[in-house]
Amino acid sequence: ETVFQPQNDATNGILTLDMTSLGQTEGVSGSGVLAEITFTVKNAGDWAMEAVEIVALDSQLQRIEGIALQGLNGTAKHPTRPNIPTTYHLAQNHPNPFNPVTAIRYQLPQTQAVNLRIYDVSGRLVRALVENEIHEAGYYVLEWDGTDDAGQAVSSGMYIYQFDAGPFSQTRQMLLVK
Repeated sequence: ETVFQPQNDATNGILTLDMTSLGQTEGVSGSGVLAEITFTVKNAGDWAMEAVEIVALDSQLQRIEGIALQGLNGTAKHPTRPNIPTTYHLAQNHPNPFNPVTAIRYQLPQTQAVNLRIYDVSGRLVRALVENEIHEAGYYVLEWDGTDDAGQAVSSGMYIYQFDAGPFSQTRQMLLVK
């Protein structure tokens, strides 16, 4: 039985495929441009796939005969999904200072309950932009228009925004000028 081990470097767009036969200590490994991959996604959450054919090309983009792999079946968990962050992060709002609207960006490496609240410098809650909402892993941008929870414009001054998601919590300051 032949065992295939794909390794994907999503950052550089390189797929390396190692193969060996069970019971052997040596195998074959290579990397390059893959011209054709036919597959069906079985479970997008696990990145499972069933590949029908993989064709390897040489540096002149010519098919390498005898390297085509037929009937490759298997499940692979992608180590880093594209466009999914690997860390939590709360960015500084932009623009800062702002009038009348600013954008607050954050990222989640996994699905989490999220809170994003804005406080005045005395610690009074001014606006809850996100209150205990479940957000999937990814990148987010929220806008704050300088109003409180009642929709009333707030005064010029320093405001603090606090982001909480799972084990991550961070605060930053922003300045509203009118």
